[in-house]
Amino acid sequence: MRVFSADHYFTVDGVYRFNPAQLPEAHQSCFAGYCSYLQATKDAGRPVRVLIMRGVPGSGKSTWVAAHACPDDVVVDNTNVLWEHAVRYWLVARDCGFETVLVTVECAPEVAAARNAHGVPASSVMAMHARLIADEANIPATVTRLGVHVP
Repeated sequence: MRVFSADHYFTVDGVYRFNPAQLPEAHQSCFAGYCSYLQATKDAGRPVRVLIMRGVPGSGKSTWVAAHACPDDVVVDNTNVLWEHAVRYWLVARDCGFETVLVTVECAPEVAAARNAHGVPASSVMAMHARLIADEANIPATVTRLGVHVP
């Protein structure tokens, strides 16, 4: 399994050091690596399934991936609270001809806030959860979706 995450940008020598000022660079690095990998995979003729994760910090995205993703899957493990954040990943996978699933991971926002590993304030997690739910209507019907609940 190959996982692409903006969090990887902030992990150096196994230590996570988040810097919100570097988020644009982190997301660009994640997307560039993803695009290169998918193109190389397509050029090699290897079929893969792409899982684009959505969910607030602490919702259980990584836990779900560890339990359910297959060895050949390509995973985008970012919050992608809004469809506009995920759509560019989806478009690249679609254009490469790969099966693509948008996986929305939900749990009670207060539970996610308590267990998120990044120190995101509870008020921010609650606001992100509200945007995640409201944004469901913006996802086109042509997108294959899977909604899962992680307690």
